[in-house]
Order: sequence, then C-alpha cells, then structure tokens
Amino acid sequence: MRIDIPLVERFCANSCFVLLFCTTVYYWSKNIFTDQVSYSKKGLIGVGSTLCCLTAHLIFRWFDSGHFPLSNLYESLLFLAWCLLILHIYIETTTKTLFLGVLTSPALLCLMAFTDFSLPPELQRGGPLVPALQSNWLIMHVTVMIASYAALLLGCLVSIAYLIFSQFFENQIPTKFEKLSQELLILENQGTIQPLNSSNSNEPAKTFNFSTANPLTVDVDQNINVSQITEPSLRSKKLSSFFPNSTKLGKFLKFLDNLSYRTIGIGFCFLTLGILSGAVWANETWGNYWSWDPKETWAFITWLTFASYLHSRLIGGWTGSKPAWIASFGFVIVWVCYLGVNLLGQGLHSYGFLQI
Repeated sequence: MRIDIPLVERFCANSCFVLLFCTTVYYWSKNIFTDQVSYSKKGLIGVGSTLCCLTAHLIFRWFDSGHFPLSNLYESLLFLAWCLLILHIYIETTTKTLFLGVLTSPALLCLMAFTDFSLPPELQRGGPLVPALQSNWLIMHVTVMIASYAALLLGCLVSIAYLIFSQFFENQIPTKFEKLSQELLILENQGTIQPLNSSNSNEPAKTFNFSTANPLTVDVDQNINVSQITEPSLRSKKLSSFFPNSTKLGKFLKFLDNLSYRTIGIGFCFLTLGILSGAVWANETWGNYWSWDPKETWAFITWLTFASYLHSRLIGGWTGSKPAWIASFGFVIVWVCYLGVNLLGQGLHSYGFLQI
C-alpha cells in the first residue's frame, strides 16, 4: 500500500497549527490568570509535540523530493519554525520559566499560519533543485543561515519584551512616589511624624508602619525610616528598599536582558559562519566570493547591526534599554534580509521565491 505523502504532510501541518494554538492559550492563560506562576511542563509537552509533527513533516517532504527540504520559501519557513522550537525547548528546560512561551508560541503560530494558509500552492509544492543548488553546500550554508535567523529573531523578541516591561516599570515608580509624598504630608499635618525639614536634627527619626495608615502604601516596606524616603533615593538604584515588588521586576528585567544578549550572541556566530560558507559556495558556483547581490548586501547590513549590538555591550558596557533598541531595530532588518529581499528584489538568491 502506497502512502499518500502529500496527505500526510497536510495532516502534520494542520496538527502543528492546532498544537501551537493550544500551547499559546496555555502559556497566556497561565501567565495572565494565575497570581503565582509555578513552573509546569505542560507547555513544554505542547511544544515538543509540535516539534515531533514538524520533524515528521520535514522528513516526509525530504523523502518525497529526494533532497534536503530547503529549496523554496515554504520549506525554509518550516525549517525556521523547527529551529525556533528547538531553541524554545532548550531555553525553557534550562531557565525553568514559562514567560518565554508567551513570546514564542504566538510568534510560531503566526509563522505556521502564514506558511500553511497564506503562501500560494505553487510555492508549497516541492520540486527538483535548480543546478546552482545541487551542492553539498546547500545543507551547510542554508541551515546555518536559517538557524542564525531563528536565534536572532528570538533574541530580538526578548529585547522588545524588555522595552515594554521596563517602560511599565518606569511609569510605576513616579506614581508610587506621589502616593508616598501624599501620605507623608498627611502624617506631618497630623503630627504623627516629624517633618523631614525639621530644624531639630538631633531628635532621632521616627518609624511608621505605612500598611496600617493607608492601603495605598501596601507595597511599601514595613517600618521604614521616614527620613530615608526622598525623591533622589527613589530615583536611585535602591528602589527595592521601599518597593519589594520592584525587586522581582528588576530581576525579571535583568533576566530578559541577559537572555536577549546570549541568544543574539549565538545567532551572530551562526550568521558569521553562514556568510563565510556562502562566500565559499559562491566562489565555487559563480567564480567570485562576493558580488553585492541584494541578499548578500542585506546579510552584511544584518551582520553590522548585530555587531554594533554586541560591541555596545562588550566594549561600551551598555545594558538595558540602549542595546534593546538596537536589537529591536535588528528585528526588522532580519525580516527584510530573510523575506523582503527575496519577495520584492531580484538577484541570485531568488530561487523558489515569488518572482516580480
């Protein structure tokens, strides 16, 4: 009995979409509707099941076409999703955090929806390789490049999340300081505490339990020294002395910053290796290492963008929002390099993509 491979491929693709949808709902509901988020492997099971279905999809496509499934846009998008799933599983099992699924699961869901439902059927059908792609360098060059795109895109997504949460953190601190100032003014008028600018500096500063005075100060540490609460101190890095919740958010932001840095570092190494292997392959095929093809040009722009990101962190010592903005800009550059050039431009790397 002969297996209907196209039917099996369609089943695998639909299964991936359904599994990713369920996984996305789980991660978002777990993080939104649960106060204390404890680590659970349920989301990881959904991601692993999706990886198995996608792997089977690629294997059947490889068996049907007779070559490694990286000859057109459809296959490269499938491999990009496969690399993102591998990265997600590795990072989640290492860090034991569910937040990564909030970013990757909807991104993968949109990627698979675009791949399976938006691309025209002629781009989804496999076919024989063009002569220029009939080389062992196909696996070496293309797989490394797409793996680099996956790592860079994931690191950029984490940087975008960092910017969103850091902006929320900065907006929260002035609000809490305003509440503290109002509370202090009320207590000074009542004579409960000594004003901060009192001339009697020899009298020791009093302490006050803010949680019993006003529910607005529920986030403030208990029995803090009133004389320590000044606006410069709130603007300093010692915010955790007054706002315990800021400690958790600060650690979370640091985690996002480090995760983005490490992921982009891995992607940059793969990108460099992919560009070098592509140059060797180009010399064997076309007789020169570099021809300033649109794809090559944008790959070089992508390399410069993330080289500046790593330089700002390693040499400039930047952390936080500044390098995150560079990574956010790099997110757009990667998509232009990967899809924009091939969909809209003409060049030597237009095999299997839309022709204008």
